[in-house]
Amino acid sequence: MTHTVDLLVDADLKICAQRLLKISHNLLSDHALKNINKVYSNMNVFGQCRNWLLANLPPSQAKEIEVSSTTDAIKRALKEKNAAAIVPSRPQNL
Repeated sequence: MTHTVDLLVDADLKICAQRLLKISHNLLSDHALKNINKVYSNMNVFGQCRNWLLANLPPSQAKEIEVSSTTDAIKRALKEKNAAAIVPSRPQNL
């Protein structure tokens, strides 16, 4: 995301409006929250869920593992014991 913001600052354009979107994610796992020790997702999702993760799955309990997509996150979490994936609640159609 930092790269995107940097490009906006360096570009010769004017931003004249903004659009606020509600973003909602789900934590998917076959395991109880207290047993989860790995969480898979992509960088943007981890950033959007930072406060919830710190409160519910802090780094001392669960390692955040960045993958290229939330689809990949689900595939990996399903293969591992005590793993979870964070994915969007619904498709992000704009």
